[in-house]
Amino acid sequence: MPKRQPNRAQMLQARVSALELLLQQLVFLMEVEPRPTAEKVAAWLTVCHTRQRATRATDPRTLEAFASLARKVAGAGSCKNLFSTTSNCMKTPMKLLYGFKTRKGPVFIGQTPDGRYHPVWQSDSLGSYHSITGAIEDVAGGHTFTPPDGTDLGSLGISCDPSEWVRAKELM
Repeated sequence: MPKRQPNRAQMLQARVSALELLLQQLVFLMEVEPRPTAEKVAAWLTVCHTRQRATRATDPRTLEAFASLARKVAGAGSCKNLFSTTSNCMKTPMKLLYGFKTRKGPVFIGQTPDGRYHPVWQSDSLGSYHSITGAIEDVAGGHTFTPPDGTDLGSLGISCDPSEWVRAKELM
C-alpha cells in the first residue's frame, strides 16, 4: 500500500508547530546564554532536535519542518554539520575540575576561561552552565547535548550530589 502524502493543511500545521517550537527554543536559549553565538544556537537546536526525535515528543512532520527551519536559522554559522552527531561545535578548551566514574568511563565537569561550567564526555563539551551544580544535575539526569558516541548519560548512574564527585586528576 503506497504511503499517503500529507495534505496541504497537515503540512501547514506541521510548519506552524515547528515555528512555535523553534521560537520557544530560541527564547529559552536567550534567557540562559548571555552571549549566544551561531555555534551555540546550532548546538542547542541540535540538542532540541535530537531529544524531540529520541523521545518522540513531536510528530515526524513537525520534526522534519523544525530541522529544515533550524538549518536555515543556524546553518549559516560556522557550525556546518547541524544535526550531525560528529559535529565539533561543542569542543571547547577548558580546565577539568571534577569527575565521576561510570561503567563506560569518566564524565567530567570543566571550566572555560569565561567562568562557564561544562559537562565533558570523551573530550566533548555537552553544554554550558552558569553553575557547577547546574552542570552536575543536568549531566546526572541525561539532560545535556547528546554525546557524539550516542551514550545515554542518564542511564549511567551519575550522581547529582556534588560531594560524590572527585577531583578530575584522580580519574585521569
